[in-house]
Amino acid sequence: MIIKYFPPMDRMRDLTMKKFFHKLWDKAADHDLRLPLMVVVLFLTLVLAGLVVTSRLLERPPDQGAGVLLLSGEFQQTTLPEEQTALEQTAPEEIPAPAAEAPRAENAEIILIPSALTEETKTGWTRLNGNEYYLKADGSPMVGLQRIGRRLYYFDENGVRAGSLGIDVSYYDSSIDWQLVKAQGIDFAIIRVGGRGWTSGALYGDCRTQEYLRRARAAGVKIGVYFYSTAINPAEAVEEAEASLKAVGGIPLDFPIFIDMEFSGEYPKGRADRLSPSERAEIALAFCETVRASGYEAGVYASQNYLKASIDYYVISRYTVWLASYTRDNRLPFFDKRYDIWQFSDSGRVDGIGGAADMNVIF
Repeated sequence: MIIKYFPPMDRMRDLTMKKFFHKLWDKAADHDLRLPLMVVVLFLTLVLAGLVVTSRLLERPPDQGAGVLLLSGEFQQTTLPEEQTALEQTAPEEIPAPAAEAPRAENAEIILIPSALTEETKTGWTRLNGNEYYLKADGSPMVGLQRIGRRLYYFDENGVRAGSLGIDVSYYDSSIDWQLVKAQGIDFAIIRVGGRGWTSGALYGDCRTQEYLRRARAAGVKIGVYFYSTAINPAEAVEEAEASLKAVGGIPLDFPIFIDMEFSGEYPKGRADRLSPSERAEIALAFCETVRASGYEAGVYASQNYLKASIDYYVISRYTVWLASYTRDNRLPFFDKRYDIWQFSDSGRVDGIGGAADMNVIF
């Protein structure tokens, strides 16, 4: 058996190159060929150097970043500014997509907190542009119904403190410690004097009216009254106004006598539930003018939706408007007409009142 030996390919390439250069060296002894041969050798050297550089570039890992290739064939990475490097090394798929804008609810409002407040470093009470705020430890303003020390305060969604805080009460609130109520910062109370049944139409009084009026005034709480109406015509409205005046008994009031207009608890079965907006406006007008004729101020209490769609607002706008609207996130009512008092909750907690209390503010 004849075994032929074949050198490795790298070895064969080296032997071939050596023979080639030996032949060139022998030819260099010929003076006529020396210059051309030198040119050829220089050209081949440049070609080989180019091949080496190209192979080095192809072999460089893709994540080495920016740099330069040295003549020795080594790759030296250059340093970029930190922010630029981080940006260039972030793969396109890793760049987070911009967050989709949250849909805005209909009638939503933009909350604007004065920048001067967020820049404040102190905590506690501060005044800015005529408004009063209470800043928490992180510098943000308090919002909503808050107890600071022993007193209650109400702040709107921007942190603006309401000018006055009040309650409205009836015999359902039972015995009230009015001195304790006043000590907590309650400025006013609107007290029920009676009402009319939404099915029977019979008038009724409130057994706590005189007690509440006398004790609230003695404690320094400002007072007003309201009558729950289910009148179906102006004549019944006048009857309700006269019943209210009789219940007050000549006691001076700081706030108006209000007609409370709302749907019954058995809608649409209530006797006044199906009246038109103009009919309701005539009833409110008859009540309020009767009250005014006796020397007291008059007003209308109703919910935001009621005022928008169930009564002619233009007719009642000449009186004090007491608006009921239980908003979320302490936002002011989205009501584009004037209102004077805002009932913002029916679940407030006030020391001196046994259960939940209706809460009101005036800005």
